[in-house]
Amino acid sequence: MRISELSDRASVPVATVEYYQRERLISHPSERHGYSPEDLRRLRLVRVLVEVGGLDPDQVRGLLGAMAGGTRTPHETFGMVLRTLEGSSSAPHTDVEPADDEALALARRVADRHGWTVDQDTASWRTLVKLLRTLHWLDDADTAVVVEAYAAAADRMTGAEIGVLGLYADEDALVERLVLWTVFGDPLLAALRRIARQHTSGRVFDREFSPADRGSAI
Repeated sequence: MRISELSDRASVPVATVEYYQRERLISHPSERHGYSPEDLRRLRLVRVLVEVGGLDPDQVRGLLGAMAGGTRTPHETFGMVLRTLEGSSSAPHTDVEPADDEALALARRVADRHGWTVDQDTASWRTLVKLLRTLHWLDDADTAVVVEAYAAAADRMTGAEIGVLGLYADEDALVERLVLWTVFGDPLLAALRRIARQHTSGRVFDREFSPADRGSAI
């Protein structure tokens, strides 16, 4: 196919296709056959990595190069992609660190309870512990209960995500969906949680309480 068709099918402007070629993110076409279906899949993946994942050309080039080198299981590919995405984002600013470390103990208890194998060098684990430290400092009364509810929900959601991703045998398509769900999952969850919270709040709190009801609303 010609560059105009490639641009149209991938919803990427021709100028952007040419830019990706200059940055060596996609290959130049064969003079005889033009762009192939593989080129289209790779262009879509590059677009997702740049526009959705927020990666710069060097990060995309490194990730694509790593994906091309050697045979990896989907789990290993996931880990590589997620580490790259974590490196491109900034963790929440949470500097509060009480002298005791109940937060770290709580994080480990939750991980053990769910049977999670945790790499404690990842940005996600460090962010979790920092957030729990801050919550513990602000109000530790309900932290463990709510965190466990979040962890159980995360287990169910991740099971659904991985189940859907497993339908894609093509590695580029699989990574593309992984990036999409990684980037959009958090704001999607936040929106759904706010809607559910508004509904539940109205059901539980939008009525008169007697003194005996206090502390047993739900």
